[in-house]
Amino acid sequence: MPYLSSDPRSAAAGRNWLTRLLYGLTWPTVAKVFAINTLATVLLKVAGVTNDIFDLLISAQVVGFTIMLAIYAGRAAFSVMEFLRWIKASVGTAVRLIPVEEVLYFQSDEKYTRVITHDAEALIKVPIKDLAGKLNPVYFWQIHRSTIVNAKSIVNATRDFRERLLVAVRDRPEKLEVSRSFAHLFRQM
Repeated sequence: MPYLSSDPRSAAAGRNWLTRLLYGLTWPTVAKVFAINTLATVLLKVAGVTNDIFDLLISAQVVGFTIMLAIYAGRAAFSVMEFLRWIKASVGTAVRLIPVEEVLYFQSDEKYTRVITHDAEALIKVPIKDLAGKLNPVYFWQIHRSTIVNAKSIVNATRDFRERLLVAVRDRPEKLEVSRSFAHLFRQM
């Protein structure tokens, strides 16, 4: 008879093992696992395990520890990553703080970058290339080398008579051109 648990709690726990590993892994846990594995391996060597099996155990331990470190480091790097929350932009002679959630799109305009919201337009001196690295890529898509659009503000994407892909943005009459290198963002699934 195969080992199968009828307890639904254990089934749910089995499905979420990766989630528990990713979010439950702390540096002390990694250190403890490494120490326990090292002790177990040494005890097996003392108990008379052959060199081939011993070498296999050591390599498995190193691989496992490396994977745990990579998961821990990746989680730490992602949690440290901070995205831009506010844009300090000049509107005439005043400086306005604009929450990035209100921005419909950014468009390069010579030395400046235009910040377009549903009710205003402002200028910042940050180039599009630098701005792209500071914005959350889940919500802000670069659709052209000179344009970054808030994905939440996209109404639709259509092709014109010249087969160019154009994006309509909510609350704005203009359409933004999508370059061929960024057209993959709008392909049907």
